[in-house]
Amino acid sequence: MEITKQEKELRLEFAKAIIEHLYQIKVDSENEHLKFDLKNKLIKNFSWKNTPLIIKELKDLHVLSKELNEKEYQEFILTVIDSFNTISMTIEEKIASKKPRFNDNTKNIRNHLSVLEESMNNKELSIEELKSKILTFTFNLTNQLEDIDEKNEKIDSQNDTLVESLQSELDKMRVAFTKLNQELQESIESSKIDALTGIKNRNGYEEAIQRLDSITEISLIVCDIDNFKKLNDTYGHSAGDGALKCISDIIKNNFKNDEEVFRYGGEEFVIILPNTSLEKAYYKAETIRRIIEKTSFFYKDEKVKITCSFGVANKKHPKESLKDVFIQSDKLLYESKKTGRNKVSL
Repeated sequence: MEITKQEKELRLEFAKAIIEHLYQIKVDSENEHLKFDLKNKLIKNFSWKNTPLIIKELKDLHVLSKELNEKEYQEFILTVIDSFNTISMTIEEKIASKKPRFNDNTKNIRNHLSVLEESMNNKELSIEELKSKILTFTFNLTNQLEDIDEKNEKIDSQNDTLVESLQSELDKMRVAFTKLNQELQESIESSKIDALTGIKNRNGYEEAIQRLDSITEISLIVCDIDNFKKLNDTYGHSAGDGALKCISDIIKNNFKNDEEVFRYGGEEFVIILPNTSLEKAYYKAETIRRIIEKTSFFYKDEKVKITCSFGVANKKHPKESLKDVFIQSDKLLYESKKTGRNKVSL
């Protein structure tokens, strides 16, 4: 299929948009070659047919990315959708550009009309001769019209084939993009969940503080399992995993839906409490501390006791960030550790 100048420009614009997005994806040095390979495909061998494969490779790079920036990805999605819409318009323009050209047929018909007109003005012709001229013109005109009809049918068939081919290609791209976009969204969401405990992880926490940072009154509770290294050394890492699950279950079962719970890392947990005063946050932390203190979990038929230390802080000023509040909570947590563990500091 012939590639028009407009389509070449469209391909170049689409490839450029993907390359610009490619530069925003951060991966480990060992995966940098994947970005380089994809860039070369876009520069050297890009065509609409391999768009689904290119988007899939982009999705894979996002999954490998250290920083899954949803805003940047959503902007990229809009760019792709705009490109799809432009392709659809290009299809219509291609159809319009395939209008039939019947210059030769029109010229022949005009010549026959001119001959007939001369004959009609020729008073020396007999009725029979004029009749013959008219019949000849009628015969030629019929042939020309049949020729036009035949060309029309052929061009209509070509247009139908062109439309079906381009539309089929576009539909495949849309289906592939929708599927891959869904997979990537699922990958982004799963990247926010801690596999061991089932609660949100550090990625989920970072996304939450960006979303909630504008709330004027908000408190943070930071919780850490006491003597976790000793627990692992005594009973093994499976026991440590059991302790983490036990603590996460207690915490998430004692907070409301708008109060978000995260495994920040290792044996440390964070609870975000929107629209909650420091006093109320302290009361909730103390309640959780007492529940944990009275709870044991079994590891190989042996009862294992665990305790946790807590630090509680809240926003004291509207311009203060949740990152600042976390730093305060974390300092207070280690104050609890230094002064005997199994306590709440604020």
